[in-house]
Amino acid sequence: MERELVAEVQYGDMRGTIAVDGFEGLNPYTMGLKANTKGKTAIGISLHFSTTRKGDLSLSGGNLIVVDGELCDLTPSEISKRIKPGDKVRVRKIEAEVDLEQLLEVVKRLDIVLVLKAVEDAKLVIKE
Repeated sequence: MERELVAEVQYGDMRGTIAVDGFEGLNPYTMGLKANTKGKTAIGISLHFSTTRKGDLSLSGGNLIVVDGELCDLTPSEISKRIKPGDKVRVRKIEAEVDLEQLLEVVKRLDIVLVLKAVEDAKLVIKE
């Protein structure tokens, strides 16, 4: 079964985007991710947070997103040269052990935008 790779939570009350500066390539080891990446090329990460019984937000898991099929033996720069906007790229998630503090050390800037699910398909324009 194939489905689009998007963020998912139980109810999905809000949807959004995230932008990050600071990653010089995607090296799982310098990012604090431990996973079996032999023969796999990582192109992304997926982090899962949930609240504890005390109400604190906590990292509950993570995955590396790796390419599948004919792209799996290529480097990230080779992959980016081959993929064009709108191309369908098959990926898999592999479970990763995440050191959140180490991961955050490579982040220079982080911007998260969330909007109500009811307006996610609208083109939102900000007046400045």
